[in-house]
Amino acid sequence: MRRRREHRWAALIAALWATAGWASDLHLLAQQHFASGREALAAGKLEAALQSFEASEKLFTSPNNHLYIGRCHRELGRLPAAYASFDRAARDAHELAASTRKYSETERAAAAERDQLLPRLGRLRVELHQLPAESLLSVAGESVPTEVSPLELPVMPGAVALALTAPNFTPRHTEVQVTAGGQARVAMTVARQPELRPYRWPALSAGVAALVGVGVSVGLVLYGAQVRRDFDACLLPACSGARYQSLRLQGESVQAASIGGFVLSGLLTALAGALFALPPPHPGALEVTTPAALAEAQLP
Repeated sequence: MRRRREHRWAALIAALWATAGWASDLHLLAQQHFASGREALAAGKLEAALQSFEASEKLFTSPNNHLYIGRCHRELGRLPAAYASFDRAARDAHELAASTRKYSETERAAAAERDQLLPRLGRLRVELHQLPAESLLSVAGESVPTEVSPLELPVMPGAVALALTAPNFTPRHTEVQVTAGGQARVAMTVARQPELRPYRWPALSAGVAALVGVGVSVGLVLYGAQVRRDFDACLLPACSGARYQSLRLQGESVQAASIGGFVLSGLLTALAGALFALPPPHPGALEVTTPAALAEAQLP
Protein backbone atom coordinates (compact mmCIF):
# COMPACT_ATOMS: atom_id res chain seq x y z
CA MET A 1 0.00 0.00 0.00
CA ARG A 2 2.81 2.39 0.91
CA ARG A 3 4.59 1.71 -2.38
CA ARG A 4 1.38 2.42 -4.31
CA ARG A 5 1.04 5.79 -2.59
CA GLU A 6 4.65 6.59 -3.34
CA HIS A 7 4.10 5.72 -7.01
CA ARG A 8 1.00 7.93 -7.13
CA TRP A 9 2.87 10.86 -5.60
CA ALA A 10 5.73 10.34 -8.04
CA ALA A 11 3.31 10.27 -10.99
CA LEU A 12 1.61 13.45 -9.74
CA ILE A 13 4.93 15.26 -9.32
CA ALA A 14 6.01 14.16 -12.80
CA ALA A 15 2.75 15.41 -14.31
CA LEU A 16 3.07 18.77 -12.55
CA TRP A 17 6.68 19.05 -13.68
CA ALA A 18 5.71 18.28 -17.28
CA THR A 19 2.88 20.84 -17.14
CA ALA A 20 5.22 23.49 -15.76
CA GLY A 21 7.74 22.72 -18.48
CA TRP A 22 5.04 22.96 -21.16
CA ALA A 23 3.87 26.34 -19.81
CA SER A 24 7.47 27.54 -19.72
CA ASP A 25 7.93 26.53 -23.36
CA LEU A 26 4.79 28.46 -24.35
CA HIS A 27 6.02 31.53 -22.46
CA LEU A 28 9.40 31.30 -24.18
CA LEU A 29 7.77 30.98 -27.61
CA ALA A 30 5.53 33.97 -26.82
CA GLN A 31 8.59 36.02 -25.89
CA GLN A 32 10.21 35.08 -29.19
CA HIS A 33 7.14 36.28 -31.11
CA PHE A 34 7.12 39.47 -29.03
CA ALA A 35 10.79 40.15 -29.78
CA SER A 36 10.20 39.49 -33.50
CA GLY A 37 7.28 41.93 -33.42
CA ARG A 38 9.39 44.68 -31.88
CA GLU A 39 12.09 44.18 -34.51
CA ALA A 40 9.52 44.30 -37.32
CA LEU A 41 7.90 47.41 -35.84
CA ALA A 42 11.25 49.17 -35.61
CA ALA A 43 11.88 48.28 -39.26
CA GLY A 44 8.51 49.70 -40.31
CA LYS A 45 7.05 46.28 -41.18
CA LEU A 46 3.73 47.00 -39.52
CA GLU A 47 1.65 44.03 -40.71
CA ALA A 48 4.41 41.56 -39.85
CA ALA A 49 4.80 43.18 -36.43
CA LEU A 50 1.05 43.01 -35.82
CA GLN A 51 0.98 39.30 -36.68
CA SER A 52 3.87 38.60 -34.30
CA PHE A 53 2.26 40.45 -31.38
CA GLU A 54 -1.07 38.70 -32.00
CA ALA A 55 0.71 35.33 -32.10
CA SER A 56 2.39 36.18 -28.80
CA GLU A 57 -0.96 37.11 -27.26
CA LYS A 58 -2.49 33.78 -28.30
CA LEU A 59 0.27 31.92 -26.48
CA PHE A 60 0.61 34.12 -23.40
CA THR A 61 -1.80 36.92 -22.46
CA SER A 62 0.01 40.11 -21.50
CA PRO A 63 -0.87 43.84 -21.40
CA ASN A 64 2.34 44.51 -23.29
CA ASN A 65 1.04 42.55 -26.27
CA HIS A 66 -2.07 44.75 -26.40
CA LEU A 67 0.06 47.88 -26.01
CA TYR A 68 2.12 47.01 -29.08
CA ILE A 69 -0.89 45.75 -31.01
CA GLY A 70 -2.43 49.17 -30.42
CA ARG A 71 0.71 50.89 -31.69
CA CYS A 72 0.60 48.79 -34.88
CA HIS A 73 -3.06 49.65 -35.47
CA ARG A 74 -2.34 53.33 -34.85
CA GLU A 75 0.48 53.43 -37.39
CA LEU A 76 -1.72 51.57 -39.89
CA GLY A 77 -4.43 54.22 -39.48
CA ARG A 78 -6.87 51.92 -37.69
CA LEU A 79 -7.57 54.32 -34.88
CA PRO A 80 -10.68 52.65 -33.38
CA ALA A 81 -8.84 49.32 -33.14
CA ALA A 82 -5.83 51.09 -31.68
CA TYR A 83 -8.00 52.79 -29.04
CA ALA A 84 -9.58 49.48 -28.07
CA SER A 85 -6.16 47.80 -27.74
CA PHE A 86 -4.71 50.64 -25.65
CA ASP A 87 -7.78 50.60 -23.42
CA ARG A 88 -7.50 46.82 -22.95
CA ALA A 89 -3.78 47.15 -22.16
CA ALA A 90 -4.42 49.89 -19.58
CA ARG A 91 -7.17 47.93 -17.84
CA ASP A 92 -5.25 44.64 -17.75
CA ALA A 93 -2.05 46.35 -16.59
CA HIS A 94 -3.94 48.14 -13.81
CA GLU A 95 -5.16 44.79 -12.48
CA LEU A 96 -1.66 43.29 -12.57
CA ALA A 97 0.22 46.35 -11.29
CA ALA A 98 -0.77 45.64 -7.69
CA SER A 99 1.25 42.40 -7.73
CA THR A 100 3.78 43.08 -10.50
CA ARG A 101 5.30 46.57 -10.48
CA LYS A 102 6.63 46.35 -14.04
CA TYR A 103 3.10 46.68 -15.38
CA SER A 104 2.69 50.14 -13.85
CA GLU A 105 4.73 51.61 -16.70
CA THR A 106 2.61 49.66 -19.21
CA GLU A 107 -0.54 51.08 -17.64
CA ARG A 108 0.73 54.67 -17.84
CA ALA A 109 1.94 54.30 -21.44
CA ALA A 110 -1.27 52.62 -22.64
CA ALA A 111 -3.53 55.17 -20.92
CA ALA A 112 -1.51 58.10 -22.31
CA GLU A 113 -1.47 56.78 -25.87
CA ARG A 114 -5.17 55.93 -25.65
CA ASP A 115 -6.08 59.44 -24.49
CA GLN A 116 -3.96 60.98 -27.24
CA LEU A 117 -6.31 59.40 -29.79
CA LEU A 118 -9.45 60.96 -28.33
CA PRO A 119 -9.28 64.25 -30.29
CA ARG A 120 -8.92 62.26 -33.53
CA LEU A 121 -11.85 59.96 -32.84
CA GLY A 122 -15.57 60.25 -32.30
CA ARG A 123 -17.59 58.41 -29.68
CA LEU A 124 -20.76 56.52 -30.57
CA ARG A 125 -23.14 55.51 -27.81
CA VAL A 126 -25.41 52.64 -28.91
CA GLU A 127 -28.39 51.91 -26.67
CA LEU A 128 -30.00 48.50 -27.18
CA HIS A 129 -33.50 47.92 -25.79
CA GLN A 130 -34.94 44.37 -25.67
CA LEU A 131 -33.58 43.24 -29.00
CA PRO A 132 -34.64 39.77 -30.20
CA ALA A 133 -32.36 36.80 -29.72
CA GLU A 134 -29.65 36.23 -32.33
CA SER A 135 -29.57 39.92 -33.25
CA LEU A 136 -26.50 40.99 -35.21
CA LEU A 137 -25.17 44.53 -35.08
CA SER A 138 -22.52 45.92 -37.40
CA VAL A 139 -20.87 49.31 -36.83
CA ALA A 140 -18.62 50.63 -39.59
CA GLY A 141 -18.44 47.14 -41.03
CA GLU A 142 -17.32 45.53 -37.75
CA SER A 143 -19.47 43.09 -35.77
CA VAL A 144 -20.42 44.37 -32.33
CA PRO A 145 -21.81 42.25 -29.44
CA THR A 146 -25.41 42.98 -28.49
CA GLU A 147 -25.41 41.42 -25.02
CA VAL A 148 -24.29 44.62 -23.25
CA SER A 149 -26.01 48.00 -23.36
CA PRO A 150 -25.15 50.81 -23.72
CA LEU A 151 -22.10 50.39 -25.91
CA GLU A 152 -19.45 53.11 -25.98
CA LEU A 153 -17.61 52.70 -29.29
CA PRO A 154 -14.69 54.71 -30.67
CA VAL A 155 -15.28 55.46 -34.36
CA MET A 156 -13.66 57.42 -37.14
CA PRO A 157 -15.19 60.88 -37.67
CA GLY A 158 -17.75 61.19 -40.44
CA ALA A 159 -20.67 59.00 -41.49
CA VAL A 160 -20.75 55.76 -39.52
CA ALA A 161 -22.82 52.96 -41.07
CA LEU A 162 -24.91 50.78 -38.76
CA ALA A 163 -26.71 47.57 -39.74
CA LEU A 164 -29.06 45.66 -37.45
CA THR A 165 -30.44 42.25 -38.43
CA ALA A 166 -32.42 39.54 -36.63
CA PRO A 167 -34.29 36.39 -37.75
CA ASN A 168 -37.84 37.13 -38.98
CA PHE A 169 -37.20 40.88 -38.80
CA THR A 170 -36.70 43.35 -41.62
CA PRO A 171 -33.03 44.49 -41.57
CA ARG A 172 -32.40 48.11 -40.68
CA HIS A 173 -29.55 50.21 -42.06
CA THR A 174 -28.73 53.77 -41.09
CA GLU A 175 -25.87 56.25 -40.90
CA VAL A 176 -24.85 58.45 -38.01
CA GLN A 177 -22.68 61.55 -38.34
CA VAL A 178 -19.94 61.68 -35.73
CA THR A 179 -17.47 64.55 -35.33
CA ALA A 180 -13.86 64.32 -34.15
CA GLY A 181 -13.78 64.62 -30.39
CA GLY A 182 -17.59 64.53 -30.24
CA GLN A 183 -20.18 61.97 -29.26
CA ALA A 184 -23.34 60.73 -31.00
CA ARG A 185 -26.14 58.51 -29.80
CA VAL A 186 -28.33 55.93 -31.43
CA ALA A 187 -31.05 53.75 -29.91
CA MET A 188 -32.25 50.42 -31.26
CA THR A 189 -35.35 48.48 -30.25
CA VAL A 190 -38.22 46.35 -31.59
CA ALA A 191 -41.06 48.26 -33.20
CA ARG A 192 -43.22 45.25 -34.10
CA GLN A 193 -42.93 41.55 -33.29
CA PRO A 194 -43.29 39.09 -36.19
CA GLU A 195 -46.23 36.70 -36.45
CA LEU A 196 -44.78 33.39 -35.31
CA ARG A 197 -45.65 30.28 -37.32
CA PRO A 198 -48.74 31.73 -39.07
CA TYR A 199 -49.40 28.47 -40.94
CA ARG A 200 -49.08 26.14 -37.97
CA TRP A 201 -52.74 25.03 -38.02
CA PRO A 202 -52.77 24.10 -41.73
CA ALA A 203 -49.44 22.36 -41.16
CA LEU A 204 -50.88 20.44 -38.22
CA SER A 205 -53.93 19.42 -40.26
CA ALA A 206 -51.72 18.17 -43.10
CA GLY A 207 -49.60 16.25 -40.62
CA VAL A 208 -52.65 14.56 -39.06
CA ALA A 209 -53.94 13.66 -42.52
CA ALA A 210 -50.53 12.17 -43.36
CA LEU A 211 -50.65 10.01 -40.21
CA VAL A 212 -54.15 8.82 -41.09
CA GLY A 213 -52.97 8.01 -44.61
CA VAL A 214 -50.08 5.97 -43.25
CA GLY A 215 -52.44 4.06 -40.98
CA VAL A 216 -54.85 3.29 -43.82
CA SER A 217 -51.95 2.25 -46.07
CA VAL A 218 -50.60 -0.11 -43.40
CA GLY A 219 -54.08 -1.62 -43.06
CA LEU A 220 -54.26 -2.12 -46.82
CA VAL A 221 -50.87 -3.83 -46.77
CA LEU A 222 -52.06 -6.23 -44.08
CA TYR A 223 -55.29 -6.88 -46.00
CA GLY A 224 -53.26 -7.42 -49.16
CA ALA A 225 -51.18 -10.05 -47.34
CA GLN A 226 -54.37 -11.91 -46.49
CA VAL A 227 -55.56 -11.68 -50.09
CA ARG A 228 -52.19 -13.02 -51.20
CA ARG A 229 -52.53 -16.04 -48.93
CA ASP A 230 -56.03 -16.72 -50.28
CA PHE A 231 -54.73 -16.33 -53.81
CA ASP A 232 -51.94 -18.81 -53.18
CA ALA A 233 -54.45 -21.26 -51.73
CA CYS A 234 -56.65 -20.80 -54.79
CA LEU A 235 -53.92 -22.13 -57.04
CA LEU A 236 -55.05 -25.60 -56.00
CA PRO A 237 -57.24 -27.49 -58.55
CA ALA A 238 -60.28 -27.27 -56.26
CA CYS A 239 -60.48 -23.43 -56.67
CA SER A 240 -62.89 -22.20 -59.37
CA GLY A 241 -61.84 -19.82 -62.15
CA ALA A 242 -64.22 -17.09 -60.94
CA ARG A 243 -62.74 -17.23 -57.45
CA TYR A 244 -59.22 -17.05 -58.89
CA GLN A 245 -60.09 -14.01 -61.02
CA SER A 246 -61.78 -12.22 -58.09
CA LEU A 247 -58.78 -12.69 -55.81
CA ARG A 248 -56.40 -11.50 -58.51
CA LEU A 249 -58.38 -8.28 -59.02
CA GLN A 250 -58.59 -7.71 -55.26
CA GLY A 251 -54.84 -8.11 -54.92
CA GLU A 252 -54.12 -5.64 -57.70
CA SER A 253 -56.57 -3.10 -56.28
CA VAL A 254 -55.21 -3.39 -52.75
CA GLN A 255 -51.63 -3.05 -53.99
CA ALA A 256 -52.45 0.08 -56.01
CA ALA A 257 -54.40 1.60 -53.10
CA SER A 258 -51.62 0.96 -50.58
CA ILE A 259 -48.98 2.46 -52.88
CA GLY A 260 -51.19 5.48 -53.52
CA GLY A 261 -51.80 5.87 -49.78
CA PHE A 262 -48.09 5.92 -48.99
CA VAL A 263 -47.39 8.40 -51.80
CA LEU A 264 -50.22 10.69 -50.62
CA SER A 265 -48.98 10.48 -47.04
CA GLY A 266 -45.49 11.45 -48.15
CA LEU A 267 -46.83 14.45 -50.05
CA LEU A 268 -48.91 15.54 -47.06
CA THR A 269 -45.87 15.22 -44.79
CA ALA A 270 -43.81 17.38 -47.14
CA LEU A 271 -46.66 19.92 -47.28
CA ALA A 272 -46.86 20.02 -43.48
CA GLY A 273 -43.12 20.62 -43.19
CA ALA A 274 -43.18 23.34 -45.83
CA LEU A 275 -46.10 25.13 -44.19
CA PHE A 276 -44.46 24.97 -40.77
CA ALA A 277 -41.18 26.34 -42.11
CA LEU A 278 -42.70 29.23 -44.07
CA PRO A 279 -41.54 32.64 -42.82
CA PRO A 280 -44.17 34.99 -41.46
CA PRO A 281 -45.95 37.07 -44.14
CA HIS A 282 -45.38 40.18 -42.04
CA PRO A 283 -41.87 40.14 -40.53
CA GLY A 284 -41.12 42.11 -37.41
CA ALA A 285 -39.81 45.66 -37.54
CA LEU A 286 -36.69 47.00 -35.87
CA GLU A 287 -36.61 50.65 -34.86
CA VAL A 288 -33.39 52.66 -35.06
CA THR A 289 -33.56 56.13 -33.58
CA THR A 290 -30.91 58.55 -34.83
CA PRO A 291 -29.28 61.22 -32.66
CA ALA A 292 -31.34 63.97 -34.34
CA ALA A 293 -34.58 62.17 -33.52
CA LEU A 294 -33.43 61.61 -29.94
CA ALA A 295 -32.71 65.32 -29.57
CA GLU A 296 -36.15 66.23 -30.91
CA ALA A 297 -37.80 63.76 -28.54
CA GLN A 298 -36.21 65.54 -25.58
CA LEU A 299 -37.69 68.91 -26.53
CA PRO A 300 -40.57 70.06 -24.29
